[in-house]
Amino acid sequence: MPAPAVNEGLRRRSGFPRTAGARIPSPAFPMNAPRFDSPDSPRPLSPQVEAQLTAALKAHSSKPSDDTAKRLQDAIVAAAQDARKQELRSEELVLVFKSIERASGIPVGDDKIAASRNKLIKALLDAYYLAQKSE
Repeated sequence: MPAPAVNEGLRRRSGFPRTAGARIPSPAFPMNAPRFDSPDSPRPLSPQVEAQLTAALKAHSSKPSDDTAKRLQDAIVAAAQDARKQELRSEELVLVFKSIERASGIPVGDDKIAASRNKLIKALLDAYYLAQKSE
């Protein structure tokens, strides 16, 4: 008589049926607990700050200059301060920034643009944490 398969022995001891192809029932609880603290749709920034950031992003992406870079930096600082005022977490602020960027119609597929976005997000987070220190 051939030796039983490893799973066969487990099924017999655990009370599950020994029929071929029998499914082992999944547990009644999820393996990973749901995260209720992760934002599905983060709270938006105030409309004025959002409009300022959108305009600055569009202006700087279409024709970069010292003036548009200054406007973008001012908009980033305003967004960080507004996020602090509304008690948004830094992750929520990044998600809001990315949604504003997508909505503004700026192309995002280029490596140069991706590097620029990373710099903007870093500047946004720096301003966010500097706003925390000044409170």
